[in-house]
Amino acid sequence: MKTENSVVVPGEASGILSTPSPKNYLTQKGENMLTENLHDPIGSGGTMPGPHKKTDISTSDDKPGVGTNEDAVTSPPKKITMPGNSALDTASKIVVAPAASDSPPITSDFAVIPEEQARPNESPLPVDKVVVTPAPNPFDPANLRLKSGNLGVTLKKVYTSIPVKKRPGKQDYVRTRPSMEWQLVSVVVLEERTGHYYISDPELHDYLQVKLGFRALLKVAITRDGDLFLWVLKLPTTGAYYETWYQSALDIAVRAETKWVKLETEAENYNFTEGSGINVEPEWPDLSFAEILELAFKDRRIDSLDHPLLKRLRGEV
Repeated sequence: MKTENSVVVPGEASGILSTPSPKNYLTQKGENMLTENLHDPIGSGGTMPGPHKKTDISTSDDKPGVGTNEDAVTSPPKKITMPGNSALDTASKIVVAPAASDSPPITSDFAVIPEEQARPNESPLPVDKVVVTPAPNPFDPANLRLKSGNLGVTLKKVYTSIPVKKRPGKQDYVRTRPSMEWQLVSVVVLEERTGHYYISDPELHDYLQVKLGFRALLKVAITRDGDLFLWVLKLPTTGAYYETWYQSALDIAVRAETKWVKLETEAENYNFTEGSGINVEPEWPDLSFAEILELAFKDRRIDSLDHPLLKRLRGEV
């Protein structure tokens, strides 16, 4: 009986590969070589180029494993005894994988790699079971939502201006900054057309408080929402009945040094509601009183009798 499924690789005779498998993976000097059809390694009965010739190794029933060269071979075959007591004839240099796991490996220029080891991760899936993962949507709300926790960012409110007010908002709970260093008495002028307050230099106080301005206590205050402002509290001067408004506002401003209060208008004076449920203290900005005054009045400072506002109020322009 002859075995047709045999491959001889030209070279120095050292071994033989005989396998019924249709495919083998050969590794030569680090490169994989695939013999697609071992029945005809040269292709359709052709002749191998160069000095090599197509070789067929046959085995007989009385001498199993012994090969005979039916075609002309330039050198006589060598008889090699391989593991398993099988005698093989070959004219080619080839490596035979050991039959048992405990057999020592045979080292040569060629190595036979079992197919299951050559492609250990290759396991084709049916088409209907192939899962295609879509690309993530960059506009997914889960990817755009602000993450909770400490972001490592500290926000600080920066003031570019500070409002000057006759009174707090009707719905605002406010606190005033205690201590004399956060308040001063001065003479201010109200421009009714715009609602802006102007502060004046001391040399003009006597003139302005008689003609165009009034004395007022300027007190630093802040709302529950953290909005800083300068509270203008008009001072009583004549004891007239309407001056009860001024005095009541002064009293509430003092109360606001320790309690959150909301200013309310009554028939003859101001009243207040105390925010008893507000248990937090105000967070005062890191600004000096001088910086607060500068941000509050900016270019609204009267430093001479020729100031444009005074000329307009006197009808000179």
